[in-house]
Amino acid sequence: MFKDILGQSWEAMVYNRRRTAITMIGMAWGIATVVLLLAYGAGFSRAIEAIFAEWGTNIIGTFPGRTSEQAGGEKSGVQVRFTDDDVDRLANAVCVSTKYGFPAIVVDFGTAVTFDVISRKGVYEGGVIAPGLGVMVDYMYQRTALLPKIDLEEPVSAIGKSTRDAMLAGAVFGYRGLVRRIVTEIVAVLDGKARIIATGSYADLIAAKLPELQIVDLDLTLEGLRIIALRNFKA
Repeated sequence: MFKDILGQSWEAMVYNRRRTAITMIGMAWGIATVVLLLAYGAGFSRAIEAIFAEWGTNIIGTFPGRTSEQAGGEKSGVQVRFTDDDVDRLANAVCVSTKYGFPAIVVDFGTAVTFDVISRKGVYEGGVIAPGLGVMVDYMYQRTALLPKIDLEEPVSAIGKSTRDAMLAGAVFGYRGLVRRIVTEIVAVLDGKARIIATGSYADLIAAKLPELQIVDLDLTLEGLRIIALRNFKA
């Protein structure tokens, strides 16, 4: 039976020479293409690995309980005492230490408000994290039946004459109270006279009538990233 099948197949191939030739050419082309792609893919992979290997010598390493230091020996400019969740706050600490000195406190108004503390020895000590102003206001709107969504701005008065004005007074004045209290508690345990720098989306609004926030620098994080890059990446 197997012999009969082979015989019929051979007869079909001989009878349809043109179709057979086209099929064979297609098969050969496919095999050659696969071989070329595999060879190209291996070379491409090696090139990518080489690029990443070069980058890897210019990356700042941060480790819990250890000073941040780049693999080639370049430092970030500030000693850090990190846990694994703190790495994203390094840029603020680097910029503040470079531009304003230390001790210092960075108050960053984002989705959360973070307070980052740099000691008089230039060591990142840690900080405080609290809910962000925008998150708190949005939560009231989302979780209540009648409170409206509001845009944050300076309240007209401490006593609101409308629902919107009352929400603004509670949000802005209340948030200034939160920031003032946390800063006061940090300053009480921080050795030396600290500079207090505000950054982030609501820094201008909150700092406008909160003298504890001495400096507003909206480009703090980006500037910190720039400083780290200049110190650690080859030109």
